[in-house]
Amino acid sequence: MAKYSKNIMIKHNYRREYVGNNELNLDKLKSYYRYKKDITKVENQGSYIILYHKISPVNKYTFFERSQTLFDIERLKQIISDLGYGFICYEKYNAFFTRSKQYFDVHGLSLVGKENYENIAFFEYLERILSFNPFNNKLLKPCFNNDYNLIFTDRISKKWTGTEYSNSFERGIEMVSLKNRETLMVPMEYIFYNIQYDKLLDINRGTSNGIALGNSINEATLHALLELYERDTFLSYWYDDYIKVRLIKDLHLNSSIASKIFYYNLQNYDTHFLIFDREPNICVVWCLMISTEDTNEVFSASGVSASIHLDEAISKSFEEATIGLTFLRNIPDVSKKIKEVEKYTYKKLSTQLTINEYIQYYFASYERKEEFRKILKEADDLLYTDIPSSVCDSYEKFLTLMFTIYDDIYFYDMSPSIFNEFGLKCVKVSAVGAKELNFFPVKNLTGKSDYFPLP
Repeated sequence: MAKYSKNIMIKHNYRREYVGNNELNLDKLKSYYRYKKDITKVENQGSYIILYHKISPVNKYTFFERSQTLFDIERLKQIISDLGYGFICYEKYNAFFTRSKQYFDVHGLSLVGKENYENIAFFEYLERILSFNPFNNKLLKPCFNNDYNLIFTDRISKKWTGTEYSNSFERGIEMVSLKNRETLMVPMEYIFYNIQYDKLLDINRGTSNGIALGNSINEATLHALLELYERDTFLSYWYDDYIKVRLIKDLHLNSSIASKIFYYNLQNYDTHFLIFDREPNICVVWCLMISTEDTNEVFSASGVSASIHLDEAISKSFEEATIGLTFLRNIPDVSKKIKEVEKYTYKKLSTQLTINEYIQYYFASYERKEEFRKILKEADDLLYTDIPSSVCDSYEKFLTLMFTIYDDIYFYDMSPSIFNEFGLKCVKVSAVGAKELNFFPVKNLTGKSDYFPLP
């Protein structure tokens, strides 16, 4: 074997990774060993080192799984803090938080006990703080040509909400088409939605939806697109009703999820998993947890996730729902807050609650009882075993699939320059024809609530 550099071989139950000494960085190797939990043995062969990776019995994920990072995460955390984006870390209600010191609403979280949960919370925080404000103003390209700006609302629209973006903006950023590399000028505040500037328009401010981190542009784009597709699918079902949901029956759950569902059942909560009947190669699962006893203060909590793997979509939607339910049940005087939301509009409570908090209390109310029971009653059953496996096994196939749903997809590389040192990328995507995420009430003609159940 003449070249050992990261040459990967499979033998029995281990995957052997060869790293040549000529490319060996001891600090990186230590970091890699620390965060790569499947490494069970290291052998020094003089001119190269062998890392033994334990192989799982079933290779559950292929290209879709996020690739492993080979850098010192603690160093990245320190640099982010030094750049003025400091954060605090703490545990609360079985969740681990990484929260901005400057912007309290900006945070990442993960369940305590989950593998690498502290790093998962940190990376989620990074995604949100990057979209909150730009790290580097040199990224921003000024634009003053309003005729050119007209293209923006022709391609990216929120007319479905009853409002619209403005064609007039002073500072713009170019997004690039994934179909033909053409550019689209969008308002700076559409991507960096909290940036302060005299002539920014609040109506053009976007959200963090469709923003994701990755170890390459493709990986970040893939996960950003999955998030955008997930929200667009749910919004289209909730407000237009042209997408249906089906209730998954006879689930094959792993023991961890099954035991947690049993626990919540003892607490008088039923757990339902619904799948949206849209693109069979992408599973969008809605986990709806609802109370079966009026003695529970909190009626419901929801979680949603999109994946090409059904089990992962189920697992992540359940995790999101349980985090929401746990937090609501631990809030002091939660019944009082729910009653206030039942009585008053968000406009009257806006000085006391964020829109996200208002929505959580709104759907925690037993006034939603008939609405959710109607949804469950009208949903057709679908056996877990009848849900087809995805044939989408590459980024190229995934992108081709997305273009059958959306006329065009635009992306913007919002990675700060410091990310180059760590091999990280952060991407914002928008799709022509996708519903732009909206937190405020929209007149709903389907009979469902004007608010959307996922803050």
